[in-house]
Amino acid sequence: MPYINEESIFRQKIWRLELDTPAQGGEPIFETDGQGNVTPSGGYDNIQAKLLADRTLNLQNRLLTIENQLLHSRLTAIENNSVGTFVVKTYYPSNLFSLQDYAFDGVLWLAGQEISRTTYDKLFAKVEPQIGSSAWREGDGSTTFTLPDLRGEFLRAWDGGRGIDANREFGSWQADEIKAHTHRIIDTSSPNFSGDEPGGFDTTTHINQNNGSFVDTQPAGGDETRPRNFAFLYCVKY
Repeated sequence: MPYINEESIFRQKIWRLELDTPAQGGEPIFETDGQGNVTPSGGYDNIQAKLLADRTLNLQNRLLTIENQLLHSRLTAIENNSVGTFVVKTYYPSNLFSLQDYAFDGVLWLAGQEISRTTYDKLFAKVEPQIGSSAWREGDGSTTFTLPDLRGEFLRAWDGGRGIDANREFGSWQADEIKAHTHRIIDTSSPNFSGDEPGGFDTTTHINQNNGSFVDTQPAGGDETRPRNFAFLYCVKY
């Protein structure tokens, strides 16, 4: 069974087969009268497939043209405006996480290195207003500047006046911290211990009521407080 020969033509009408249509096989032929009216002949049993195949190919070509135009516009915008953009992926030009342990062409690994203001003049011009007031540092003060060091760090969205992470400067570093809380324990050595305490009692209350008699809990955990995570490279477009 041969394939239908597709043409990139948007057929305005799709013909239907009637009961009295002669079952003539073969490739359909379309004739135009100059006023937009198309008359098919030959291959009547393939007319509908031919019309739909032509229309589908035409629409596919239109879509590809639009996609190529959008991609070209996006790449042009990225080339012209993306200096200083935070990049965390190896697949140019998207901005996701890097899947390799080294920086790729067009970006710098944010590892706290001191770099030239001349060599990376576009990046320096982009971040200069933030130098000294955020993670961007002055370098030697004249010929170099220093990138933020994001190795081993988590990122947190800037509060921007919301009040959840208040009084933070944009781009500032923040040390780790554990929210203040209490633990309920039972001091079995205390003369007030009766064995029927419901789950223990607050250490502060216990100290106040029992002349300073208390016990410390044993330390548990690791070297830091952290959420579950993956390790990736953070980079910047230059």
